[in-house]
Amino acid sequence: MINQEIFKDKWLYPQTEPDQQNRTRKLNIEPNDFNGDVETMKFSYSFGKGEGLYFSAPITVCRTIIEALQDCLRKSEKSMLKFTNENGNKPPVSLIVGREDNLVPFIAIAGEIQGVGARQKKFYFSYPKGFRIFRDGQQVSDLELAERCARAFITNFEKFLQNLEEKYKPREFQQGGGSFGRGGYGGGQGGGQRSGSGYQQQQQSAPPATTDSYDEFL
Repeated sequence: MINQEIFKDKWLYPQTEPDQQNRTRKLNIEPNDFNGDVETMKFSYSFGKGEGLYFSAPITVCRTIIEALQDCLRKSEKSMLKFTNENGNKPPVSLIVGREDNLVPFIAIAGEIQGVGARQKKFYFSYPKGFRIFRDGQQVSDLELAERCARAFITNFEKFLQNLEEKYKPREFQQGGGSFGRGGYGGGQGGGQRSGSGYQQQQQSAPPATTDSYDEFL
């Protein structure tokens, strides 16, 4: 069993650029628990005021995303690869990996929030504060440091996949194809209507509350 405390280490996650107070926020990555069923990984970010985006993906898609990031790191050129989830009845949400004009690697989440419009947020691969890398007495460039941190993220991502594998619990269906009636959006027991509060609904995905850990400054 994986130690769940490890996921409190903020350096496991891609982070936003520092704000004026030098604070960053992370791209949240966690198993997607949908009424007790866990089949996918959820990547999520809250913009505040009940507005946010999340992208859910099974293990195979997660691995293709990580492999795409690896491919980007092998080439010193601007590039971008976008992965889109079109499941559900809401606008699709995408996860993007690539290199910027300055070749710095990044990961981004993008999509349309109903009533707000298109939103996107980029995240970068950061080194723990207070640590530096030197080569022959000279500090390595910011680009090299970012690339090394991206490679560390690729390695560390196995912890997220292991966590998903350990918690994996597929949806169960009655004979004849009917589900056991676990509630989703616009339904659930008693037929109650649930509001997504501006979050993009994906298949088997629940919008995270703005009080979740990814919505806190790190």
